[in-house]
Amino acid sequence: MYPAMDQALALVWAAFAALVDPTITVWAYAKPFVLGTIALGVAYVLYAMARTAMTPDPFVLHSVGDLRVATGRRGRRDLSTPASPSPAARVNDSDAPGSVWSWREYLRLTCPAWRTPFRATPYLFNAHLQTIHAALGRLNGRAEYDRDFLTTPDGGEIAIDWSRPKGGVPYRSTTPTVVILHGLTGGSNENYVQDLVSFLASPPHGYRCIVVNSRGCAESDLKTPQLYNGAYTDDFRFAMKHLQKCLPHAKMAAIGFSLGSNILVKYLGEEGKNAPFVGAVSVCNPFDFVMSNKRLLQTRLHRVYSRALASNLKKAYLKHAHVIRRHPKIHHGRIMNSKHIWEFDDRVTRIVFGYMTVEDYYADASSCNYISKIRVPLLCFNALDDPISPLEAIPFRAADENPWVMIGTTRMGGHIGHYTGWLKPERWCTAIYGQYLSAVLEAEAIVPVPDPAATDASDFETDVDEGTASDASAAIAAPAKPGVSGRDKRRANVGGIRVDVALVARRDRPLRRPHLPRRLLLLLPPHLPRPPSRRHHARFPPRTPTRLLPPLASSRVAACRRGS
Repeated sequence: MYPAMDQALALVWAAFAALVDPTITVWAYAKPFVLGTIALGVAYVLYAMARTAMTPDPFVLHSVGDLRVATGRRGRRDLSTPASPSPAARVNDSDAPGSVWSWREYLRLTCPAWRTPFRATPYLFNAHLQTIHAALGRLNGRAEYDRDFLTTPDGGEIAIDWSRPKGGVPYRSTTPTVVILHGLTGGSNENYVQDLVSFLASPPHGYRCIVVNSRGCAESDLKTPQLYNGAYTDDFRFAMKHLQKCLPHAKMAAIGFSLGSNILVKYLGEEGKNAPFVGAVSVCNPFDFVMSNKRLLQTRLHRVYSRALASNLKKAYLKHAHVIRRHPKIHHGRIMNSKHIWEFDDRVTRIVFGYMTVEDYYADASSCNYISKIRVPLLCFNALDDPISPLEAIPFRAADENPWVMIGTTRMGGHIGHYTGWLKPERWCTAIYGQYLSAVLEAEAIVPVPDPAATDASDFETDVDEGTASDASAAIAAPAKPGVSGRDKRRANVGGIRVDVALVARRDRPLRRPHLPRRLLLLLPPHLPRPPSRRHHARFPPRTPTRLLPPLASSRVAACRRGS
């Protein structure tokens, strides 16, 4: 009836048959290869999951410094009767009002989580899956805050969130306080921040947590065209002066994540011994911005992270574009065309903060240049497979030369990841740095062992006194300087606490500094085998756990220690 339509249908059917027949033929040949590839991929995933579930990843300490910790019975932990203490670590009798410990032994007793190896969630078996889950994962603990706004001298505004007490115990003026700095474009609502606040604010700790949000972050408004960056510490310094006025009698510790950890470490280096903290933690710090950004451009997978970070920065810019565009040199079109983080820094951060080139900004922001000036017990926690904070940027050599700084690493964990568990993964690392913060807050004082070769150390003031011995809760035995006899009292200011350090000269013993190894140190759980240490066998009790890094990471860490 419709010959034209019949002819058209015939042509369409012929064309379809011509396309389908070769496809069917190709699929007949390619089917074994495609199914085989899928089977190999599934087998690899199952193998990786099984290997991840069965392989423990121990927490490794690097460069534990020569520090001494004074404790008293009024602390929450009663360290006067520990289980099988090391004879070499104890200085005075356990019945005394206070005890003195070596830094390593004190951490071993107060941080039991450090002896538990990290076992990653089986289906998060590499750094990229851990990092993605950290960015998209759910909250394990919900924290509640009371917000204050602080106006800076240049007219900017900082949002400060104070945690609410949990367990029915109100905060006091002397309640230990933890100051938290978030990562790039983050805030107090980030899951890693809320996990830590829930851990520290809940019993038995009951600490006050304060989150210092950067300008324009955490749903706060931007008042001036100036944002924030990894080199700008003035806002944090201004916030700390305000917090010191609000809490003059409270001990304070600090912790920073990612970009916030870089700001914290640089601030500690700039302040030196005047820093208001008794201890600090740096989590997933990039340390060297030049090297970290080069790493983000090396492979396609790393460029994905660079694009993701740039996308987050552009979203933050669009939220406050009406304020930032007041700057005369800001070009909206160029900013929105930024594909990588270094392009955004070149078109926004460099211009707003007055740097000539983006390389100048990265060099100024690198906190690895301030490690040698830190005079506060600092734990730097990083994963060796972190795709954003690379292993090559970790300042192992600088930490070796500063007794106040130690670096803790795991082989895997990603960027602010370290998820463990099956159905409901939780961050294993929260207990790692949470217990460390509790340890430094509960200690009466932490002081370095004076170097006998140094005659005028800047951390001590000499006051010779031939009288009675100092208080047992603050006496720390150390070798005397050559030619000194009797008792030489020195007073040290540590976190605002004046501590008497008794230096006793003993002419019948060789004058040498008490040795604490600067090599890689591992706190093994009791059930793991402990290989004998030939070099330090005579200097350590047999039960002291010492071990090198696992073979997969030891060579790369050794190369970084030589080149950092």
